[in-house]
Amino acid sequence: MNTIIKRRIRIYTSVRQQVELAKKIYERHMQEGNSSLLCAMDGFSWDATGPKIIFCQEKHKEAINLNERAEEAYRQRDAVLAEITDIINVSKAILQTKYNFCPEKIRDWGFSFYDLDSAHKTPP
Repeated sequence: MNTIIKRRIRIYTSVRQQVELAKKIYERHMQEGNSSLLCAMDGFSWDATGPKIIFCQEKHKEAINLNERAEEAYRQRDAVLAEITDIINVSKAILQTKYNFCPEKIRDWGFSFYDLDSAHKTPP
């Protein structure tokens, strides 16, 4: 008794793997030329899409490189931002102490206040 085993064909979700698979399919399609089974596709053409694979691969590598550079920039920013946040908080505390009886003067230093009264009013 012959049993037919149905196998599921993997289609990758990773961009890198999809592009590599497309490159392999395109190379095989080009090797077979006019006798390629893929010439019979309706609505798609490896002859039109195939040359775009290298461009897509280059842009993917560029995006990865930019992402790595962005992550490094965020790390550098965050290292300095911690110090900036700390100095703002200490400055606020000193100014609050100095202008305890006239807190509106803190606005001259760039600080703003939550307007709690406006939260309770209904908009016009």
